[in-house]
Amino acid sequence: RNIIFSIFAAFSVYWGVALLLGWTPIYLVTVLHLKLTDPLYIAGVSLPWLLQGLVLMACGALADRAFQLTGSVRRSRVFPVAALLILGAMFLYLAVSIPSTLGAVTFFILAATAGAAIPLLAAIVLDVTPQVNRGSVQGVVVAFSTLPGFIAPLVTGVMIQATGNQFVGLHNAYVLAALLLLAGGVGAMAFVRPDKAMQKLSSSYQTS
Repeated sequence: RNIIFSIFAAFSVYWGVALLLGWTPIYLVTVLHLKLTDPLYIAGVSLPWLLQGLVLMACGALADRAFQLTGSVRRSRVFPVAALLILGAMFLYLAVSIPSTLGAVTFFILAATAGAAIPLLAAIVLDVTPQVNRGSVQGVVVAFSTLPGFIAPLVTGVMIQATGNQFVGLHNAYVLAALLLLAGGVGAMAFVRPDKAMQKLSSSYQTS
């Protein structure tokens, strides 16, 4: 259960990242009517990844500190993951709902912070996986988690074609991504409880 919901959480993050990479530049031009030379366009396609990198480093340091203080993987890693995904869902939804170009670009930038959850999810999977199986499990996790790199752009294109309207299709695609992030965050909060699994692993190592 820990691994399944961690995979789903990572899947939802990669889905959002795939849209931000592949379709947000198009959204900025076709829906928000920005030019490629506009400062807001440049900010919208570059700042998300700068902010994501900064948040990634900050979350990693804070997670380590929280683990030192609490000794709980759930509190130090699962809670931040859930928060990042739920906030990412909110930011992504607002980005395509707010009637302001500046506001939309700002929320697109903030939505990228959900990507900072990926290293924490990888650490959770390693924590609950026996050492002899870590290589194969990590391979499965990466394979399923990164599927949105192919699927999300394709589904978005199909949604645009089905509606016959680029604005409506893109709006629906981003709402879908936001719902996936929300489900991933709630699922992680509700079902990812690695501490018990780690205790069982520790006991098995001691008895073997």
